[in-house]
Amino acid sequence: MSGIAGMYGSADRNKLRHMIGKVEHRGPAGRCDYLDGTVAIAQNWGPPDGMDRIYYPFENKDGTARIVFDGFLTNRDELSTLTNRDGPGGLECDARIVLDMYGKYGLDFVSHLRGM
Repeated sequence: MSGIAGMYGSADRNKLRHMIGKVEHRGPAGRCDYLDGTVAIAQNWGPPDGMDRIYYPFENKDGTARIVFDGFLTNRDELSTLTNRDGPGGLECDARIVLDMYGKYGLDFVSHLRGM
């Protein structure tokens, strides 16, 4: 379980830290953030079973998109085939698959996702 915060329009680090601090109890194991000129995202996380740390936000190959993620895909195998992403399951893999699906399908990527 994690806490996620974000803003668009003005990436203000102090506001972002205040926002993510309000949900610190949702992920006491770590915190990460990303800011650029107009976008700010942050996540607190508690490590899932068997994983000491997940480093968010994940970035796509060309650095044009990032994701913080708290969920799992029930159609991971199908999407792994579509994105050519092999490897172990788990939250890290699912987050990267979601990011790859965005890269491949644009905003229509959500119509391919199944899970929570």
